[in-house]
Amino acid sequence: MGYLVGTIGIVGAGMILASNDRWGENIPWSVPITILFLWLFVKYMRGAGPPSVTAAARREAISWNPLTSAQWKWAGVGCLAIFLFVPASAALTFRFVELSPGLLDRSSEIQGMPLSVAIIYIAMIALTAGVVE
Repeated sequence: MGYLVGTIGIVGAGMILASNDRWGENIPWSVPITILFLWLFVKYMRGAGPPSVTAAARREAISWNPLTSAQWKWAGVGCLAIFLFVPASAALTFRFVELSPGLLDRSSEIQGMPLSVAIIYIAMIALTAGVVE
């Protein structure tokens, strides 16, 4: 369920931001719309909106309670594992799989944008990931 909810949030905000690329890319008009989408997303996940039958379950699922010290310790262990695992797995993957040149290069998406718009665009992607996750 968490994957589905996360996908809805990321894809929804991503579609709004991507539409800025198609229409009027020199003005970041999608930013306020994306912020509104994220606000509505969080509000809905905290129990607002229909169906009222699922409101309590949504509130419980997104409860933002402070972490205990034991949870912080395990979160630290998890972060350390990710920092060790991701580079190692990437190194191994690229030893066994040959990727076409430029496959992972996303710079073309922001190449023609003014610097201020590119910075705002990248910041919105980071904000979206933080809010939705």
